[in-house]
Amino acid sequence: MHYKSTLRLSQTALWAVLAQANAASIPKHKISQFQEFFPAWNQLITNILRENCSVELDTYRAIGAKWSVIDCVLSAFSESRKAEAAAAALTLSLTPAVLQIVSPTTTDTSLLFLQRPILALLLSASSPSPSIWVYSRSPKTTLHRKPDASWPGFGAIWSGGAELPRGMPQNRRLLLLWISAAEYLLALTAAANVALLAWELGYKNFFSAANSIYDVALWTYTAFLVHIFGFIDLRLNFLVLRPSRDDDNGRETRGFCSRIMHVMRYELHPAVAGKPVVLRRRLPRSLLSLTATYVLWLAPILQVVFGTIVLSGSMLMAQVDARRCLFRYIGSAIVAKAVLAFEIFSMRHISYDETSSC
Repeated sequence: MHYKSTLRLSQTALWAVLAQANAASIPKHKISQFQEFFPAWNQLITNILRENCSVELDTYRAIGAKWSVIDCVLSAFSESRKAEAAAAALTLSLTPAVLQIVSPTTTDTSLLFLQRPILALLLSASSPSPSIWVYSRSPKTTLHRKPDASWPGFGAIWSGGAELPRGMPQNRRLLLLWISAAEYLLALTAAANVALLAWELGYKNFFSAANSIYDVALWTYTAFLVHIFGFIDLRLNFLVLRPSRDDDNGRETRGFCSRIMHVMRYELHPAVAGKPVVLRRRLPRSLLSLTATYVLWLAPILQVVFGTIVLSGSMLMAQVDARRCLFRYIGSAIVAKAVLAFEIFSMRHISYDETSSC
């Protein structure tokens, strides 16, 4: 008996040592879940973990075993709660497809990148699912489309070539500064909202298809890379010319230093106060440019598929919280789309006279 007791004690001590070693070797992000949840079910799940699943929760904190905690929580759920969790997962899974409809295109962000790269990056981070690239919305056809005839002299108004409409501040520089500040405020708010959503969905929920809490953030910011790749595609397929109103004499902006000077000069001003931009297609097209265009067409599709797979695995979220997340994503995308619409509209107006002659 003494031998068996000693053996049992030794086994217990060995398991304790192994558990401590595993806990020390597990990254901290793996033991940070199941502490807080979305508001609708936060109190409910917290009580279940405290009263029914304390052993499973301690095991998770020791060796990172997540599924035992999930099984315990779901076993305490009523059938109606399980049905609501499934409905919430369906709502979240619609997010990538809905965002692809309302989000800016890579064409819009790449064109804005020519004038205001920092603002373009912020707006890119505000739209996790960029719209699918189509030829009818290529950079050249977007920029060279004839502007609305009901806005004659739009660019001249802001550049000083015409009087400002009544009711607007007559100090053009101050007005442009206020417009730029408003654009940055909107872009920062939208980007911060998306970043916060990525964090909340990773830490306050559990996704059956996710390998880690960072999968939602990975889905979010691979879209950011798609937008950047859109700008690379633009540079591979088009020469960017900047016919000047005064001093550029039609030179193309080349080189790192000239690009930095352009950023310093135009970043803080709306595109309507900038210089015209003319795109001229590089012919013949290289294999690299053709490949880039194909990848740019394919990437948003894969982005939607990946996002749908990740978000459809939601297990610990109520329907009301899922709807809030969906509408927050849509809100950020609409804000980004609105700011981009004004900037692209401005670029078309100030560039049309030049592009129509090329």
